[in-house]
Amino acid sequence: MATLPVHGAAKLSDCGIFLREAVPSLPCEAVEYPHRDDYYLFGVVYGGSCTVCVDFQEYELTGGDVVCVLPGQAHAFLQAENLSASLLGMDAVLVGGSDRSVIDEYALAPVPLRVDVRQRHELGALFSLLSDRYAEVGDESSREVVRRLAGAVAAVVMEAVRQAARLRPQPRRYVDIMLRFRKLLQAGVREYRSPARYAAALHISEPYLNEAVRAVTGMSAEKYIRSEIVLEAKRLLCHTDGSVKEIAGELGFGDCTYFSRLFARTAGMSPALFRAKYRG
Repeated sequence: MATLPVHGAAKLSDCGIFLREAVPSLPCEAVEYPHRDDYYLFGVVYGGSCTVCVDFQEYELTGGDVVCVLPGQAHAFLQAENLSASLLGMDAVLVGGSDRSVIDEYALAPVPLRVDVRQRHELGALFSLLSDRYAEVGDESSREVVRRLAGAVAAVVMEAVRQAARLRPQPRRYVDIMLRFRKLLQAGVREYRSPARYAAALHISEPYLNEAVRAVTGMSAEKYIRSEIVLEAKRLLCHTDGSVKEIAGELGFGDCTYFSRLFARTAGMSPALFRAKYRG
């Protein structure tokens, strides 16, 4: 069974980063098929607008918006109008552990960020420097300069993410529980779907897990688990040669009919209709 296409950083650059820029005078090439990257993406819009799809949620970005895409998230670039923007891809090994934790928290509510005027100007200046040096990459010394400039771009984005995180109304302990729960869920969602099992692994009660998940996401733990199962199903349906029954089995469902009902209840359409919508 085919898997969702993965775009690898190693195939795009020998320095662990790559850069794309959009200007109104040049057409933007859409990447309309959902795919995954094994690297982080940081994009900033200076002017115009564009529509992107991240894990099958569409977002319209305008001037001052910043978006982050994590490795493994399905995404596509759908359209642009008079777009002026920069996009940085960074190999996951170049993103430090503390920054990864910040981005993981951002992913709990992955909406575009608004950067302030200072950050917007700083990002523009850094991308300009990065673009100049990226075009002249030769030896290891020049590659290191490019990596450090890319790190500076990421640092400004991380500042904006941290500022947004401080505006969260939820208690910090709930966010920490949610992050740990999500990590366990991503590793075990194909095998374990019981909130009680995850609560036990986190050494908390099931009601307390529900309380934390609901405070951060607005969903019960059970509903959040379902949403993650359906998200993975969407990723597989979007680019697979297997039948719905095979995908159900891949996700640990022995009963395809039950899987289809669960998918339809969560996604608002059957697996077959979802596939037709995204594959044509």
